[in-house]
Formats: sequence, C-alpha cells, structure tokens
Amino acid sequence: MALLAGVLWLAPSLAVAQTRAFEKAPGKLEMRVKSSHPAIRSGAPFALELEFDSTFPDVIEGPLELEFSDDKHLQTRFTTTPFAIPADTKTSYQVQLPSMSCLRTPTEFQVHVVLYSKRRTFELGTHDLLVPIRGMRQFVIAAPGLNQVDIAALVRNLSLDEFRPQKLNRQNFATFAVELDAHRILGDSIALYPYDVLVFAGQHFSALSPRQLETLAIWTESGGGLVVVPTEVLGEAHRGFLAKLAGVDRTDFQTDALGRLPRLGPGEAGWLTTCRLGFGRALVLRSIPQLAPKDAQPPPSRTDWIRAVTFLWNVRSDQVDSIKKTGYWTLPSAPRPKLAKGQNPMFVSTDLKYASYGDPGGLRSEEPAAAVNLRDMLFPADVRVVPFGVVVGLLASFLVIVAPADYCILGWLRRRRYTWIVFPCVSLLFTTLTVCIAGYYSGNTDHRGALVIVDVGQGGRPLRTTRIVHVITADTHRLTADVHDGLFAKTDVQPAQPNTTTPISFPANAKTSYSEPAKDPLDEPPIILEDDVAYEGLLPSAYSVTWRSRQWSPAMHRLTRAGSDVEMPNLDWSELDRLDLASETGRNLAAERLRRALPQCSVSFTSATTDVAIPSVEASESSTSRFEDWPKVLASLGRRRDHGLMGILFGLSPNGAGDLEDLAVLDDADQATWIVHAAIVQGNDLIVFRHVVRKGPTRAVDARKAQASKVPAKNSTDERRDRHQP
Repeated sequence: MALLAGVLWLAPSLAVAQTRAFEKAPGKLEMRVKSSHPAIRSGAPFALELEFDSTFPDVIEGPLELEFSDDKHLQTRFTTTPFAIPADTKTSYQVQLPSMSCLRTPTEFQVHVVLYSKRRTFELGTHDLLVPIRGMRQFVIAAPGLNQVDIAALVRNLSLDEFRPQKLNRQNFATFAVELDAHRILGDSIALYPYDVLVFAGQHFSALSPRQLETLAIWTESGGGLVVVPTEVLGEAHRGFLAKLAGVDRTDFQTDALGRLPRLGPGEAGWLTTCRLGFGRALVLRSIPQLAPKDAQPPPSRTDWIRAVTFLWNVRSDQVDSIKKTGYWTLPSAPRPKLAKGQNPMFVSTDLKYASYGDPGGLRSEEPAAAVNLRDMLFPADVRVVPFGVVVGLLASFLVIVAPADYCILGWLRRRRYTWIVFPCVSLLFTTLTVCIAGYYSGNTDHRGALVIVDVGQGGRPLRTTRIVHVITADTHRLTADVHDGLFAKTDVQPAQPNTTTPISFPANAKTSYSEPAKDPLDEPPIILEDDVAYEGLLPSAYSVTWRSRQWSPAMHRLTRAGSDVEMPNLDWSELDRLDLASETGRNLAAERLRRALPQCSVSFTSATTDVAIPSVEASESSTSRFEDWPKVLASLGRRRDHGLMGILFGLSPNGAGDLEDLAVLDDADQATWIVHAAIVQGNDLIVFRHVVRKGPTRAVDARKAQASKVPAKNSTDERRDRHQP
C-alpha cells in the first residue's frame, strides 16, 4: 500500500514536470523560407514553401499566422488551417497565398511567422521575401521535366524576353521557368492560375490522365496558354484532346501500331499548328525544335517562330510587325496630358511613369476606358443624398438657435450665464438630428451590387465566373467574404482612394461622379495598405477574407472561380458559331436564339472595331436604366488597350487579379473574332454571359509556303486541317 501511495503521489509531479520541461525548452523549433525569391506571376496567387526543423519529442500541431508587411506597413495577414509538425525531424509545408506586390523597394517586404500550438506560441521570426514591384511584370512558364535539356531550351525560347526593348529594364519585364508537378493538376483549373503558359512535351504529355487533360482543356478554353509536343505514345484521350485543340476530327491525328504520331521535323508541313480554343490559344509541335542563335535563319525560319510565339502570348498585331522588322516590340507612347480650360501646354508636366519605362511603375495596369461607367453602373440606385434645401434649413435653424434665440430667450429669463451649457447641448442635438436625417436618406444598411461575367465555352459549359462586387457600408466595420474554390482581390478600379483630400460627389440621380484623386505617379497604391486584409483557411479551396470598410466609402472587390455558381441558360451556343455576326441578319438571328433561353436579356456584339447593342424589349425601363451603359463597359473590358502592358499584349491568361486585364480578348486588327454578350438583371446584380465566336479563313504557322513547290496536291486530310487551323 505504501508503494502504491508513493506511485500515485509521484504521478502528478512527473506529469507537471514533463509539461514544464516542454514549456521551458526540451527542444527547439526553427523555420526558414526555402526560397526568399520565389517565381511569382504578377497579380496571381503563388506558393511559399516553409521548412521546419523540430527537436521536440512530441508532435507540434496548430495553425500558422503569416503577416506580410511592406516598408513596415501591414499589408496582408494569412492564417492557415491547423497542421502537424512531426517530432524530432525536418519537414516542409507549402502555403498557397494570394497575389502580393510591394511599392518601391523589394528588400523592405517581409513576412513574420507565428505558430500557435496547443501548448505554446512559437515566434518563428521575420524573414525577407522578394515579391514583384507594383507595375513590374513577371511571367511564369511551367513545364514538367525542366531538367531535360531539350525541354528547358524550348521553354526558354517560348518567352518574350528576347524581344524586350533594350532601354526597358529587365526587372520590369521578366519571364521565369518553373517545374510543374503534373500530379497537382486535378479537376479544378483554378490551380493553374499562377502560370501564364504550360508546356507538356514527350512522355510528360503522354502520362496525363483523361481528367488532367480535361482540366487543361478548360484552362486553355478559359484563356490560358498551352504548348504540347506529342512525341510519345498516345491514347484515345490524348488524340481527342489534340483534335479538340486544333478544331479537327481525331482521325487527323492517326497513330502507328505503337501509338505514336509520325514524327515531323521543323520545316515539314504540319510540324507546327496554332490553335484557338475558346478564349485561349495553344501550339502543337510535332517535335522539339533546335533553335539557332537570333541572327541565324535555320528551319524553322525565325519569322515563323516569332509569329508562333507572339500568337501564344497574345501580342498585338502591330507589335508583331515591329518584332519581325527590328527584333523588339515598340514601347507604348505616353498619353497626351489632359489640359484644363485655358491651361498652357508648356506648363504641363509629363507623367513620370511614362518617361522611359525604366522605372518600376512603367508597365503597371491602368483603368479600362469605361472605368467610370463601371463604377456608375454598380453604384446602388437606392442611395440618395440629403437634399440641398434640408441642409440649408438645418444650418439656418442652428444659427438662429445659437445666436438670436439663445441671446433673447436667456435674456428674457435672466439666465444668460447658462449659455455655456445651452450651446453644447444645442450642438449635440443638431448633430444627432443631422445623422438621423442622413441615415433616413442614405439608408442604414450596407448596399451591394455586382457585375457577374460568366465565360461560356463549347457546349454551353461555364469556364470562369468573375464577380465584381461594389460595396457601400452605412458605418465603418469589417466585412467578411467566404470563398470556395476561388480567388479574392481588391480591384484597382476603386471608386475612392485613401488619404486624399479630393471630395467625392454623389448626384441626386444616384449616379456617381468621382473626382480624380491627387496621386504620386510612382507611389500611389490602389490598395489601402494600412487597412490590412486578413485571410483564414485553405486557399483556394475554402477560406474567408476580412477587411475594413469605411463608412460611405464605395469600394469594389473581385471574386473569381472556375466554372459558375450562376444558373446557365438552356442554349446550344454552337449555333452562334455558325452565324455571320458581321451582318445585321446574323446578329438578329443570334439575339433571337439568345432570347429563347433568356427572354428578358439584352444582347451586345463586340468585335475589334464594332459595338452593336440590342436592348431588351421585355425589361422595364426602371430596371434597366441603371445598367444602360453595360455594353460600353463589357466592350471596354474585352478590348483593353492602354499605355502600359496592354499596349504590348491584348490578353492575359486567367489570374483573378484586381487589374481586370485577364478579361481582355480582342486585338484591334482581328476582324474575325466577336464576343457575344447576353445580360440579365437579377435584383442589384447584372449577370452577363460571354461567348467568343471566330469566323473567317484561318491558317497555320508552319512551313507550307516553303513546301508548296514540292507538294503538287493535298489529300483530303490536309484540306480538312487547313480549314480549321488559324
């Protein structure tokens, strides 16, 4: 009994001793960032790999909190889901993060890491992290098998860096190549948004499963860039995928008994095929080219290769001509300065960010042409301003009470010594009355409106949904958005900029007129840095975003997801592909078919130079007057051109960024491509379905010209391929 009593007495003491020993430090936990300079695509999410070294005898479990600061200004806070660090070992943990950028100096950007375990809090230090400078353009090409010499050379020759003008600093336009783990390609194409172009060559393409091929097809059709080199054994799913890219029948990709396509070398007919699929583009190479130095002209000819690479990157036609002539694209010219009435042009200073495009702000995004219309369209119609007469009445009443009334009434009562009490009470009363009147006219609830753009692909499948949300809060508080399988970003098209003295006026007709804020051309940030954005959860699967909204300060954010959460109309969209939208008859037929599925929809057709809108007949005027400018807004988003990056490229792969540049589709010189918009109003939201239609003869970028004299006639397979190739 005495022995048992001793054991029972010692057991709690041993447990307390173990706990205290753990708390004091029986081991240590260290963390380092595996790469302080990760390859990050501008405006896109990225992954940060953290390495942990634990000498504790127990498993450490808990969430990580990462605080990102730019020049000591807190920018973003990210809290992960709980995870476990094994005992007494080294392990790595990859965190998916939203897009980030710094203002001016990359070395001032840091991340502070804290681990909240069940037993104690671990301060894991502050680490430097190099992210793109705001305005700096970084592109990412991903490919499995980069350790292979031929694949690495192909990826290097697919970048636009060699066409960069000499006076443009490399830091403002750079392309990185990263290794892609094909096992991470699952059923959701949003996991591919960190990349501009994907390259699959040889066995790495043959190893893709049907599900992975379907994900790549959705990625390409929604606007991504893809390069395929099918030189190994192919299955039926791979042949069907190639046929879908090229827009031909799978019989055009006949394989031999071993399942291989006939190998074609550079210079042979059909070696290189350019493909347009929905909103995106792809290249199919029958073998990896051995490209020679820039000044040489081996097969394939340098002109053909330039045409193929610029096609993949959506380079503008005038810039392609410049590259073929000089070897470089032409830097966009600076816009003409806006002159005030009677202002002398001699005293107008040039915006510094256009001086030589050698500064960090040279290629940053600019607002689309219809940015003001977008803000006006999403401004809630039920928000009213206090009438001018009421304001004058309040002010006049206040002046009368605090001056003659106060003097006369207190004098009559012989109590003028109480003026020091009456005046603050009257001021407080009128302040409360003014707030109540303002709340009566403006409302006491948060106001939301959204522009929802659904990109529709072949067969009516939703490819991507972009939801641009406009929020006005009745008081200052934090807002929370729950995101599932999507991305969140504050838009650069903000109605109000922080820390500016320029007022914002709200006309009585519920449309807004935003004054241009005073801003430094180099440092003006479109995102409020001191109002940090907090993320919590697992990005992009399921997480919440919290940010502070100031009272009556309009702001917009963007939610992007693959697929759609909007009910799709029952419509055969392939019928529109067979219509001639360049003619009035074809457009009327398209509008008629759209209204069979969406009876109250308004329709708009946009090409490189033409905008045609057909308003809804059934919708009431009151419900559509607020959105009457939507065709202009959608045309501006689909046909972006400014003096920054969009003066070089006319479209980007999907990234979900707040600059809205990845919504652009049209080149100024492409007359054969049309975007069909069908818009319906649902409450405070405008839902627009977008579908791209390409008509007209197309051709491939290959060596057929060189072989024309050697090949007397084409067989039926070649003729079918020519009809479908761009």
